[in-house]
Amino acid sequence: MTQTDLLSYLVTSQLAARMRGGAWLTTSQVVGALRAWLACHHAECGWLDRIRIANASATIAQGIHEIVAAHGDPDSGAGTLRVVVTHLGLSANERSAHVQRLLAAFGTGAMPVILMGGINAWFVRGRALQALVTRFRRAPAPRTFPTLYPVFSLDRIWIHPGELLVDVNVHRSVRARHASDHYPLVARMRATPGTPLAR
Repeated sequence: MTQTDLLSYLVTSQLAARMRGGAWLTTSQVVGALRAWLACHHAECGWLDRIRIANASATIAQGIHEIVAAHGDPDSGAGTLRVVVTHLGLSANERSAHVQRLLAAFGTGAMPVILMGGINAWFVRGRALQALVTRFRRAPAPRTFPTLYPVFSLDRIWIHPGELLVDVNVHRSVRARHASDHYPLVARMRATPGTPLAR
C-alpha cells in the first residue's frame, strides 16, 4: 500500500461524508480514518506525512465537489456527471481484469464520465490501456512517475464525451513531490461543448 492509496481512501471518505451528512470530515474524524486505514493494512505513515495527506484529502475532495456542483443540481438529474477514480493492479493480467470490470460497471451514454487514477500501464500498446482508449477518446498523457525525474505516464484522466476535455497537465510542486512518488494531474473541461469550465 502506498501514500497514494491512503490519499485516495481519504478523498473518497471526505466525499461520502459530504454527500451523506452535508458536511466535510472534521480533523478528528480524518485522524480516526487514517488510523483505521493504516491498522487495517498493517501500514505505517509518519506524523508529518499523515498531516500532509489529511490536508491534501480535504483540498482534493472539495475541488471535486465544486466541479460536480458547477455542473448542476445533483437532485435534478440534469447536468450531472459521473466521476470514477481507480488504481489498477501492477501485473498485466490484473490490470486487464480491473479494466473489464470498470468498463462493465458503467456505460458511456448521455451522462458525462470522468475516469482518473493510477493506470500503471508501462506500455502504450498494453491490453488495459488499449481497452480504455477504445471506450474513451485518447487524451494527453503527461509523465507523472517518478517525481524525482518523471519518465512514465502511469496516471491518466479521461473524459467522455472526449470533446469536453480541454487539457491535462502535471501539477509539479514540493508538496506534491512529498505526498507521493507520482505527480498529480490537473484537467480542464467544458460544461458543454464550446463552454469553458474551471479546473
